[in-house]
Amino acid sequence: MDYQLKGKLCFVTAGANGIGAAIADTLTAEGASVIVADQDAVALDSKRRAWRTPSPLNKFQTSSGSVR
Repeated sequence: MDYQLKGKLCFVTAGANGIGAAIADTLTAEGASVIVADQDAVALDSKRRAWRTPSPLNKFQTSSGSVR
């Protein structure tokens, strides 16, 4: 499906697991740049490492930090 997201910037909260992670994956597959946030720093870091794994479908560029 073409959601016309190429070149758009999207922000996904609760994106380390479940629906949030699936939304981030879908937005990226549709060409969007995605910023992902989650309260669970360990899960987010784990997901960030998975997104960094080279794959033809993986278009994520990752970095991490915390906001307090």
